[in-house]
Amino acid sequence: MKKLLATLLFLSLLTLAGCSEAPGEESPGAENPEVNIPGSEAPEESDSEEVIRDDYFEGIHGTYEWIETINTGNSPGVFEGGSRLIHIFRYTNTTNQAVKPGSAIQNEIVVQHETEIELNTLEFIPTTEQVLDPFFNDQAQFDWHRENPELVKNTSRNIKPGVTIDFAMYSDVHDDRLDSIYIRNAMRSAADKVVYEKRITITTP
Repeated sequence: MKKLLATLLFLSLLTLAGCSEAPGEESPGAENPEVNIPGSEAPEESDSEEVIRDDYFEGIHGTYEWIETINTGNSPGVFEGGSRLIHIFRYTNTTNQAVKPGSAIQNEIVVQHETEIELNTLEFIPTTEQVLDPFFNDQAQFDWHRENPELVKNTSRNIKPGVTIDFAMYSDVHDDRLDSIYIRNAMRSAADKVVYEKRITITTP
């Protein structure tokens, strides 16, 4: 009889222990298996830059197409042993307001020359601001201005939206040993992946 009571008591304790666990509750240590969904992984970002080497540059204030760079000769009044370069661009105003190309391009493009250890940014000035003095400037610079009055005027005109014109900027190269310069996008952050670059060969006037 005592054995029977002991057996019934043991069975009752087992029943109570089984009911104490809530239905559907997983036992400790049981983990949900990870489910890998194809394509759910975040794509890896590339650190490589895309370099666009073209005559055409699309900026915030419009589009600029490099036409040519002319070496008009030395400017002894400014420096010795260098050259004054005239850069001609074709500009289209893609904004909804009037824009002066000479001012706009100064915010969007830089002219640089570099060596293995140096990187220098040149002046990039509207030709309307170029001061010519017969005692200091080469005759070639006077001739160019006289023959291209519209290119000079267009540089500082308020160009209407949708209009395309040609205009001119200038730079002074202080080292006549340089054989090339670069036109590059000026407004660039570390996050930018697209770089604009145009290499221009400097020819003898």
